[in-house]
Amino acid sequence: MKNATNKLLAFGSRKRNLIILLVIEAILIANHNILQATNSSELPTSTRAWFQEAGWHFWPPLAVGLAIVAYALSLRCDNCGASQVFRGISAFDIRWPEYNCWKCDHEIEKKKS
Repeated sequence: MKNATNKLLAFGSRKRNLIILLVIEAILIANHNILQATNSSELPTSTRAWFQEAGWHFWPPLAVGLAIVAYALSLRCDNCGASQVFRGISAFDIRWPEYNCWKCDHEIEKKKS
């Protein structure tokens, strides 16, 4: 366990923050799925009914998911302005933020020794 904690702390702060946000999102989604399964009923027939029946446990994962996307979009290189998570238009063209920019190799944050 200590080795895994040391590996997490060895990540840059940007990468660590993104991983923490993704773990929180996974927990919130699991919580929503569990609560939704216990309250399952017939599908709502209108949009208004869906908003009422979605439950409070639907909105926190949605809000955190939007915050994760906003945070990932804000991670940019100071030198060239390249996005450090989303490299292109494709949803499959993503990467973890690193210490150096993937495009110009400019140092974004100091490595922890």
